[in-house]
Amino acid sequence: MFNRFLHPTATAAAPPQATGSTPPLSVQMSVSATDQPTAPLPAPPLLFAFDFDWTLVDEDSDRFIFSELSPPALEKLYKDHKLKQWTDLMDELHGDLYTARVPSLTLMDTWRRMPFNPATAAALRLAATQTAANGPHHLIILSDANTVAIDAILKHHGLRDLFRVVITNPARFDNEGRLRVERLIPADGVQHDCANGCAVNICKGKFLNEYIATHGPFASVIYAGDGKNDLCPAMTLRARDYVLPRTGHTLAKLLCPPGSAEAGATVSAGNNKPEPENAVPIGARERVSASIRAWATGEDLLEVVKGILLAEEQASA
Repeated sequence: MFNRFLHPTATAAAPPQATGSTPPLSVQMSVSATDQPTAPLPAPPLLFAFDFDWTLVDEDSDRFIFSELSPPALEKLYKDHKLKQWTDLMDELHGDLYTARVPSLTLMDTWRRMPFNPATAAALRLAATQTAANGPHHLIILSDANTVAIDAILKHHGLRDLFRVVITNPARFDNEGRLRVERLIPADGVQHDCANGCAVNICKGKFLNEYIATHGPFASVIYAGDGKNDLCPAMTLRARDYVLPRTGHTLAKLLCPPGSAEAGATVSAGNNKPEPENAVPIGARERVSASIRAWATGEDLLEVVKGILLAEEQASA
């Protein structure tokens, strides 16, 4: 280890030079060396961070499974979501599916046939295959879904290996074949104190900042999402970063001018999971420094990703 208490070694003062005399060769070399321009450092990679439901897939994975397999469970979801914490309710409803003898294979097959736009897959592959001078770009997921659903869908489309990490609620099938879903931040664990409207079980801004601190630096961070839970990471971004809200969903309503094409017409609430009850901070739009690039379809997302990659390549040239 370096000793933080070591002092610099004292050096003898050089004898004064006569006015107009030529400096010693060592001094000349030192001056000329410092005058040389230094080569620019290699450009760091980009970080692409994606929400999952209604961002990578064109549905809500929680709602979809119950709408397809158990209308009574879906009805219970909308009846109880304000009375119970969302992830706890998901675990309970999957218990209902198990009691109704819905096999685990049926769950997995149902998730695999969720709508997934091929253009969205193309956008992911494009981002993952491009590289900066300092290495390949990073792709991660920050989601309030669960590990089993996300893995099933991504592996079905051959996309799971594109992502460095999936940050979401842990889930597993127990020995009896019942799906168990747990909170990412346990109820008896240290709770986040975020005031940006996050759900109690996940603060995406916190987890995004932790990833950047561990794996950065990144030339720019690109965050794509749709809901209120995606506002917090958007508010942590710098002016050189990008936030990609999906038109017609809550995040676009919060960040884009009211009534604008970017904000879009509201998507039917029946197709979405209920938003967290926590209030959105006042002036949220003004507190987002990143460039906003709204998109509506997977084709739009692909074009936005192409544009960002081109702009970042030109900036680092």
